Amino acid sequence: MKRLFIVWIAFIFALSLAGLTVAQEKAKKEEPAGISKPATEKSDEAVKDAGAQGKEKAAEKEHVSAKPHISRMGGLVTAVDAQAKTLSLHQETVDHDGVMKLRVSEKVAKELLNIKPGDLVNVWVNGKVITALNKVA
Repeated sequence: MKRLFIVWIAFIFALSLAGLTVAQEKAKKEEPAGISKPATEKSDEAVKDAGAQGKEKAAEKEHVSAKPHISRMGGLVTAVDAQAKTLSLHQETVDHDGVMKLRVSEKVAKELLNIKPGDLVNVWVNGKVITALNKVA
């Protein structure tokens, strides 16, 4: 019984291989109809039109404003300049240790009067502009 089963599996395997070879031969004989050769030369007008379309698409991308990416940072205030509306933060992390000088938005500029060097603060930043400021304890 086991031998009959093995012979049966071998027979099915042989038929599957034969079917694959027949399919491959048919694919070789059939050539795709309507193959067109690529244009080697474009007219000057076509090139100008393509260039104009590319410039228009680039201009559209510039007009579309991306959603602002706001991130939170924390650090020790090293310098405050209320007139110039700037704040310098010292940040210590495992990777690096550095001072960042950031501009302050009009809304947050009023809060700079309460901030002194040496204070710990959390700031929310969009680019290099502070959009919110929170003094920590």
